[in-house]
Amino acid sequence: MKTTTFTVRTLAIAFVAYFSVLCSSCSNSCKNVNCQNTSGCSGGSCTCPSGYSGRFCELSGIIFLNKATTDVYINVNGATSVILPGAYLTLTDTSGKSVVANAYTYAGPSGTAEGDTIKWPEPYTYPVTTPTVNGTIQTIDINVGISYFLLKIINNDPTQTIDSIVVNNGASGSMTTQLSIPHNDTLYNVGYYPATATTSVTAYGSNGGVWAFSTTTLGILFTDNQSSTINIP
Repeated sequence: MKTTTFTVRTLAIAFVAYFSVLCSSCSNSCKNVNCQNTSGCSGGSCTCPSGYSGRFCELSGIIFLNKATTDVYINVNGATSVILPGAYLTLTDTSGKSVVANAYTYAGPSGTAEGDTIKWPEPYTYPVTTPTVNGTIQTIDINVGISYFLLKIINNDPTQTIDSIVVNNGASGSMTTQLSIPHNDTLYNVGYYPATATTSVTAYGSNGGVWAFSTTTLGILFTDNQSSTINIP
């Protein structure tokens, strides 16, 4: 009887000791967990605020949103991606790290870079400190500024193709683009060109046709991502 009592007491003491160690382990599960970026620890895991991810909430992101009307090519750390108009690219890396993104866009009726190539070489840091609609993820809007416009052409003349255009004919910075736009009622992106109060565009046809347009007839409004469509004739 005494032996049985001793055994029960021993087991009870051992259970209490084990439970105490277990509880101590539970309460210290966050002791060596280094949660970052104002995140909190619960049960050994970090609870990340909006915009952060990773085991210790050490990662954040940058979103590149293409608001231009042409494809944007972006090179980050030697890798190039294409962002379609209205689409976005999300990059994730260590919070506080800087990155240089080289982005550019162009337009051409045959997939070539006609007119000017618009470039955005910028350094960015993951992420901004002020929360946005995307939490703390930094959103970069890719816009073509008001100093450029995208020229588009529709050839409605059944007698000739459009062989070339001259922007700002006879003025300083005049640009000539050789092309071939057939009569097929199709809208072609020609290229990006400077937008000024005196911008002019002259189109030349294969049978001698000449069509001239000014800033007013081009409808240049000096807004981001603007375009102008000219109809021939």
